Amino acid sequence: MRSSTWLARTCIRGARLACVALVYASSWGLREAHAQDVSDVPLTVGPRLDSGGVLDDFQPFWSIGKPRYFAAATFDVGAIFFRPELNLGWGKPHYAWGGLELSPQLSLAGTSTSIGAKMAVPGIMLRGGGRYHVWSNRNLLEPRESYTREQTELAVGPGSKYFTLDAEMTFDVNLPVGALVTVGSLHYVGGVPEPYNVFEQSLRLIVKPPLVWRSRTAYLFGLGQYDTARIGGVFEMLGSPARDEVMMRVGPAFAVALTHHLQATVVAAFPVMTKDALGLESADFGQVSISYRWATGDRWPEFP
Repeated sequence: MRSSTWLARTCIRGARLACVALVYASSWGLREAHAQDVSDVPLTVGPRLDSGGVLDDFQPFWSIGKPRYFAAATFDVGAIFFRPELNLGWGKPHYAWGGLELSPQLSLAGTSTSIGAKMAVPGIMLRGGGRYHVWSNRNLLEPRESYTREQTELAVGPGSKYFTLDAEMTFDVNLPVGALVTVGSLHYVGGVPEPYNVFEQSLRLIVKPPLVWRSRTAYLFGLGQYDTARIGGVFEMLGSPARDEVMMRVGPAFAVALTHHLQATVVAAFPVMTKDALGLESADFGQVSISYRWATGDRWPEFP
């Protein structure tokens, strides 16, 4: 009970700090973005989801220039994680391209590494690949109809090590007011011995292998002359067919382009329907972060 109370208070304090930081970041980011020469940048570029996120790569600055072979990277830093991503491909990096993607993730909970292929054009993104997960603070779960948070913390089963094969498709549409973004993904979970279930750390869902699916929709409204900030909300559904489990989550979404390379993002999805009683363990804070993007051939290479 004490740990739950401490966690709730910590989350509330973190949310308050995040709000203050975002107000400052928004005003500073809009001034910074407008201070740079973007007179030849198209103004109708919509947001795209990435890795199941909501607000990512929506800055129009990456859409200019000629298609080319390139190396690119994204460094994503959250409160308790670091997630670099390396891209090798052809096209316009962080906008419209095809190629390979490598992305490790380090956090207090453990590590994961993914490798795959990605193709992105305005309005559509396709991704496929695999990820290997090793979580130091998790064990596989003995079968139950439903779980409490305390039951997921019991060190009863083997350590949580497994792999996933992932396929993802994203659509985004600019509306007369705002933009609508939808992502759907299917995941095959392997390496989990019978009869155990697993808390899938990336999706924040207890899964009975082998299949799990996810559908996420967001509405985003642009702010500023060049839509350098976007605010809206997200609704998502996730399911583990073998467990007969469907979870629903809703929450706010906000991002601001501080510079051409630097972006602050807050997307939080809270469970409103699930058979498990995990509290904030079922919430998704995976895109509360600061991101820095780099690419060869960048027209504005100055830091930040």
